[in-house]
Amino acid sequence: MRVSELLQRHVITNRGHDLGTVMEVELAWKDKCIKALLVQPSKEYAQQVKADVVEVPWSSVLAVGKYVLVDESKIRPRR
Repeated sequence: MRVSELLQRHVITNRGHDLGTVMEVELAWKDKCIKALLVQPSKEYAQQVKADVVEVPWSSVLAVGKYVLVDESKIRPRR
């Protein structure tokens, strides 16, 4: 999979919440790996966490298919 294929992919949490859409992929050049996904939260989730961007560490990604499935306990709002 290419990094560009992650962009605009919809993100769902393991608890069934609609997190939002991947808008950026943060890379760790030194380690040559993906560090995190930056997600534009859905309106409902943005109101809940009071943030414009949610950082999803790559270690919390459980599966990538039609959607990106993530472990909700590891995500962090960016203010």
